[in-house]
Amino acid sequence: MKELKGISLFILALIFSFALMFAFIELPGFIDATLQEKVGFPGFDQGIDEFNAYKSDLFIDSLYLRWIGYASLTLIFTFIVLGFVTKKSGWAWVGAFALFLPVFGQFALSMFFLAGLGILRVGWLPFMDISFNILQLGNIIYLPYWILMWVGGLFNWNAHQFISYFFMAVGGLLFVWGVLVWLQTRFGGSKIASNTIYKFSRHPQYVGWLVWSYGLMLFSLNINNMKKSWSISSSLPWLLAVMIIIGICLIEEIRMKEENGEEYENYKKSTPFLLPIPRWLKNILNFPVRLLIKKDTPSTKTEAAGVTLFYTIILVLLSLFCVDFGTVEQDQLISGPIDLKHQIELVVKEIKITERRNIHKHFNRLKNLGSISIKPLIDLLSDPNPVVREFAAITLGDMKANAAMEYLITLLNDKEARVRNNAAISLGKLRSEKALAPLIYKLNESTEPGIRNFIYSALGEIGSEKAWSTLLSGTKDSIWFVKNSAINALCEIDSEEAAEIIKNSLHDENANVRRNSVYLILKYKIKSLKEEVRFLFEDEDFETRFYSKIISERL
Repeated sequence: MKELKGISLFILALIFSFALMFAFIELPGFIDATLQEKVGFPGFDQGIDEFNAYKSDLFIDSLYLRWIGYASLTLIFTFIVLGFVTKKSGWAWVGAFALFLPVFGQFALSMFFLAGLGILRVGWLPFMDISFNILQLGNIIYLPYWILMWVGGLFNWNAHQFISYFFMAVGGLLFVWGVLVWLQTRFGGSKIASNTIYKFSRHPQYVGWLVWSYGLMLFSLNINNMKKSWSISSSLPWLLAVMIIIGICLIEEIRMKEENGEEYENYKKSTPFLLPIPRWLKNILNFPVRLLIKKDTPSTKTEAAGVTLFYTIILVLLSLFCVDFGTVEQDQLISGPIDLKHQIELVVKEIKITERRNIHKHFNRLKNLGSISIKPLIDLLSDPNPVVREFAAITLGDMKANAAMEYLITLLNDKEARVRNNAAISLGKLRSEKALAPLIYKLNESTEPGIRNFIYSALGEIGSEKAWSTLLSGTKDSIWFVKNSAINALCEIDSEEAAEIIKNSLHDENANVRRNSVYLILKYKIKSLKEEVRFLFEDEDFETRFYSKIISERL
């Protein structure tokens, strides 16, 4: 009978844990898909380019999402404060979970910025109003990950995926084990769980959840899917959620001591708070507590709140060393008197051995060094690594390096599509009519939609009326994004002259073309088309309906 009871509790713990995991992973994705596909929520993104940022700002302003965001964040922190004040940890847990919940949008992968379940990010808008990088003020949390990645690098092993799965697996195991022992304790009639895993941690379920969520967050770090607004960091929300949960643990311990007295105090003395750690490390970690309240653990809710806040501030301040707030990047490769030529040589060497996801940092260093780096960048255009050629082309375009024009023209025939595409983009950024002929020649000989799309964009950036007839022919392209690119380019040259083309495209059978045309009317404030969009108020596409109504209200 005893064995049957143990098996039953184990199954119950598994069911409870799997239900929670489902709620954290599968359920958000399901709700998100339902909202976007069935209800028709739009797919806005933020931080990709100026045009998408403009769309998002319109969406935010029109639905008063900024006010809702501030109210939501206020409500979240009200729950947290209420939990500490009343010592009812459930309130604080709700606040911590609400603060961190949008992070699961990073994992669901289909979530756009403020679309579907991504609307939960509305509570982060107050942070974003200050700076997107504010949300990176928890970057100190990546220290264990960086160390593990460094160890893997010693063996030429990119351990990212393994580390992510390892944390999720260990966290899930700890959580299930903790729930099982907690159930055994409750069904056994005891008030204090103190056996098996509870000998090594006073809060194993919370530890399990924190370790699991850390792995979940790491998993999405390198998935640069533009649809999910990967530019929005999760580190500060995760850090805040963790600190709130730690505060919840402190409050629960105060309540447990009040209810169980000396028995719980003895248990505390023999068992680590969260994880077993060496005494010397425990003394270091406890130093801020002793500094603040002159003892090892808080005994009142005020002390618990103060300790939690104090540690949060310390970790945020430490994170300042890990965040770039948009200032000019300083090269970290050398110290002492600056030898620019030597510095460039070192950066170029780093570029040749760096993986794609980190290579942009080194090219940014070259860009920040100014014109002296143009010749080395031109040399990199002939590098055998296509990733190096691609980023060299991008950087030269950003620097508007006209000296690179003939080399970029040559790259229009590169064997790699990404290199060809970025060469076309960079030629557009040079804004020189000398690039018109080779761009149009490449356009006429190519049947590849990608390169045609980028060449039309480049012609728009150059802004010459000599490209008008070429762009007109592009508005008849059978590929919708190529057609949009040609129409956008015409607007860049002369939006009023392009009004008739936009008017016709409002009737296009493809929703993406209609949607783009509505955006263009808003962007260029083409008042002559204000009345032409009224029939779109009933369009099947949400974004087309939404923005056509804004045109009617604002133009």
